[in-house]
Amino acid sequence: MSIRQDIFESLKSKTCLKQDVNQRTIESFAIVKEVLQEIASEYKTFLNEVDERVVVNYKDHGPYGASLGFGGDILLFQMHSNVFSFEDSHPIHKHSYVTQKSTRAYCGIINVYNFLSDSFKYNRKNDMGFLISRIFVNQEKHLFVEGKDELSYKYADFSTQIVGKDLLTSIIESSIKFALDFDLYTPDFLKSQIVTVAEMQQLSKDQKTVTSKRLGFRMSRDSKGLK
Repeated sequence: MSIRQDIFESLKSKTCLKQDVNQRTIESFAIVKEVLQEIASEYKTFLNEVDERVVVNYKDHGPYGASLGFGGDILLFQMHSNVFSFEDSHPIHKHSYVTQKSTRAYCGIINVYNFLSDSFKYNRKNDMGFLISRIFVNQEKHLFVEGKDELSYKYADFSTQIVGKDLLTSIIESSIKFALDFDLYTPDFLKSQIVTVAEMQQLSKDQKTVTSKRLGFRMSRDSKGLK
């Protein structure tokens, strides 16, 4: 086979595959947006009867983004425009669903980040958000989730989980629950005791002090539940 023929074969197989995966991810993200809008509406109705001060809102940030704000938290959903496979050591390569057909390992990604609402309200650009889960979608619209706590194992069955409204609703509400349980901790005193005049002058304008739920928090991949 000539180099050109080899290139054509790669274009026909891998490039077309990635186009299919990207399209399935776009379709999945459209459902995510639909679910977020419905959740915002339902939560608003409930909370208005409990405490009108608790704000719930949905925002569409274009083709690749959407957010759900609830109380002091925001979940940002970001769909990556590219398609990925996994490093050789990743547990997905030992999954029978993937060993039967290796192309099933190519996935699109929807990232879910947790921020504080006030970080955006007061334009605190130094504040940090955290990746709490990643939703992987393949060509066959099968999905699995990497994340924290129950998000690391509850949605790990790649072979049987197929993108759908009920499943995505469950994943989103698990993410909301994680964000609500993930409390804001005060910054370390020793790291906060020194401040410059310039920082103090700016503090009232944009609150430059870095705020996050857990300073130093990092999500490490926990794929032990992958089935």
